[in-house]
Amino acid sequence: MVSTGAPGTGVARRPEPPPVRAARLEDLLGDPAAHRPAGHRALLAADRRGRPPAEAEALLDDFGIGAELVPRALGGHFDSAEGLLRILRPAARRDLALGAGVLDSFAAASPVWAAGRPDQREALAALLRSGERAALVAPAGLADHTLQIRGPGLHGAAAGIAQLPRARALVAFPRREPERTGHTALLLDPAALPPDRARLRPRAPGPGLRHIPYGDLEFTDCPVPGGSLLGAPGDGMPLALRSLRTARTLTAALCVGAADTALRTAALAGRPEGNSRGTRAGSERLDPRHTAAVLGAAFADLLLCDSLALAATRALHLRPAESALCSTAAASLLPRLLRGTLQDLSTLLGARILAEEGGAGIVAKHLRELPALDDAARCRAALIPQLPLLARESFSREPEPSGELFHPGGPLPPFAHAPLTTAARRDSLSAVLLATAEQPFPDDPAGRTLATLTRRLRADFLDLRDTARALPVPRPGHAAAPGWFALADRYVLLLAAAAVLGVWRHRRAAGDSFLADPDWAAAALHRLATRLGAPAVDLPASCTARLHTEVLARCARRESLDLYRTALAG
Repeated sequence: MVSTGAPGTGVARRPEPPPVRAARLEDLLGDPAAHRPAGHRALLAADRRGRPPAEAEALLDDFGIGAELVPRALGGHFDSAEGLLRILRPAARRDLALGAGVLDSFAAASPVWAAGRPDQREALAALLRSGERAALVAPAGLADHTLQIRGPGLHGAAAGIAQLPRARALVAFPRREPERTGHTALLLDPAALPPDRARLRPRAPGPGLRHIPYGDLEFTDCPVPGGSLLGAPGDGMPLALRSLRTARTLTAALCVGAADTALRTAALAGRPEGNSRGTRAGSERLDPRHTAAVLGAAFADLLLCDSLALAATRALHLRPAESALCSTAAASLLPRLLRGTLQDLSTLLGARILAEEGGAGIVAKHLRELPALDDAARCRAALIPQLPLLARESFSREPEPSGELFHPGGPLPPFAHAPLTTAARRDSLSAVLLATAEQPFPDDPAGRTLATLTRRLRADFLDLRDTARALPVPRPGHAAAPGWFALADRYVLLLAAAAVLGVWRHRRAAGDSFLADPDWAAAALHRLATRLGAPAVDLPASCTARLHTEVLARCARRESLDLYRTALAG
């Protein structure tokens, strides 16, 4: 049995809290500007080769990253989605693919934790704790494949499966034919499948996450091993939708780590210490006011995205029946919005971003990888069927959630798959936007701007509600009218605004030294209002100055730029 304590101790004990473990991993990975296994030079070299960064992954294995994916009841450390996010942020700041690659195994394991028999769960837990990986073939409709169970055998093909070439466990969701009774979940051992009936082939690296290994598989009348069924036959799709929600939420939230690195790199690029941090100062002479404006706007984007990521991650525990909305909104918005943020920041890096070296090279790598995580089209399709019911029965009728939803690192109840629903009938997050608009704001330039923006966004939300009530309801199996797609995009931005206001209000009540200020919230809502096409409101210069000052101060103190403000190595 693998120890549940620190690697190598052989003594079972309660694991350290996630922030302590995250700090330990940060120190283990070390200064990314130095010549280290998880440094910029090694990670970029692995990316150019199209191979996993073996030495960096070995550090993760030494840390015991596999145990972070296993529930505590099975000898692992996982007990909260937010805790796992805290653990993976250090990896994602250095290399987005490094963090996303860990979540590939978590996505494959989640259906087993939710519906597996005790022996299946214990066997997979042992595999992951020992450093092995798992791969997932999601149901058709969530992934492109032709897998089916026909008679006693598996048939069909699936392409582009992350981690397949080295996976010791495979979770697949083939259709049941010819009855067409939905999808069935299977837990398979790839090494135990007959090679003439199950052909697994590595795939050449693609243009996105180049050093995550991908593979293709093809089944031809492959016997389904006894004992491989997960849950009941035909229950695969709802199991997949519930189980994959946590991985989808965390994958989107990892994108904030990429933005953190890009913002830090751009902030340090023109400073003398930039050379010692692996970022060459270029010959470009930038207007300091323009630089401050770009850095401030990027910081506002990072904070608004992390606010939505925080609400989505904690909703998995605190509001499980509504978590489908927050998770889908985060997955839809964060990779797309933050890619634009990185493009803006790249203008401060100039030609050095083309050299693909140091921090600027990592920014270029993140820019290439974010589109691979962009699931906006599928997320819109998931949101649209929920909007008519929400508009009729929930919007402007729900009480706002408690402040626990917006408390970074606050206590959470145990995680459970069962309460997660496949769709939401209620939306309490948007109630924060409506309730905040009725409350007093600070009487200073930032506070008055925040009040104006909040009330205009409230009007936009009520207009969205009325429009959704008036549009013809989409019919199942038919394409939705174009207006629904525009409404889904607006809705996601308004949920992000509500998350920003939730974090600002409740961190203000807690006396947070930075998040209590209206400056960052006003800047974040200004960015969202601009994207929504809301009437222009001038952002006070004090807001940009406050954000710019905070970025520089955190860089000087070696602190992360996200909501957690954690100490960094180096």
